[in-house]
Amino acid sequence: MAIEVLFRLKDGPSGRRAGDIVAVKELPHRGWGKEEGPPNYAVVRISDVDKKNFEQYHKRHYTEIIGDSVYGARSKFKLNIDALSVEDKTALTETGLYEDRLSAVTDKLEANTLSVVSPASISRDG
Repeated sequence: MAIEVLFRLKDGPSGRRAGDIVAVKELPHRGWGKEEGPPNYAVVRISDVDKKNFEQYHKRHYTEIIGDSVYGARSKFKLNIDALSVEDKTALTETGLYEDRLSAVTDKLEANTLSVVSPASISRDG
């Protein structure tokens, strides 16, 4: 019973920010794509949890709703990369893989502060 969690290492498209959870896969799986590693992404392997029990952390919020379109999908929780030890941060940013138990990882997760922008509050004047 183990999972791998894909996190952003840097701010990216669609409003995702460094630390945001992008995807979760149960082990074993076929692997990640060639772009899903440093410098933009990293994987945290968690040894003592299954995907279903991690779902509470992998929820989506949306930061902007303009008309019928949604922009800025962000995860409800993010990995506080600065809370990692120097060794773990180096492993994450250089090799793209950090391994730990669930309790150690959840200690480094924090709720994202998200704002919802309504269409009426957006200036169309440029």
